[in-house]
Amino acid sequence: MENDIIPKANRQIFNELDFCFKKYKLIPKVYISYDRYSYTARDDETFRITFDTNIEYRDKQLMLDEDQKNKVLMNDKMYMMEVKVANCMPIWFTDALTKLKIYPTSFSKYGSIYKKELIKEIPKKISNM
Repeated sequence: MENDIIPKANRQIFNELDFCFKKYKLIPKVYISYDRYSYTARDDETFRITFDTNIEYRDKQLMLDEDQKNKVLMNDKMYMMEVKVANCMPIWFTDALTKLKIYPTSFSKYGSIYKKELIKEIPKKISNM
């Protein structure tokens, strides 16, 4: 996309992304990486669960091909679980979550990094005005 080359697969999505990048002049701000384990129910492909771990980031040297030292957001002993359902959640899964006292919450990898790192830049920028 940087060189105005749009992949043939998923062309419409890439066209929309390309338009958005050009219109808003978007630039990379954070590199985020993580290990993901993804599961789909055998009897319902719309019921999916993912577990992310080893969530790391950096806000400098953002190129994907650069091997840089990342900062840890969530280590390998912690997992973030995301449940995706199109219709309703299976009752067996709801029962398991209730038994384990797991309740819905909101979490954003980028938002957490922003709060931790990028928001520190605001006072610097204001003082330089």
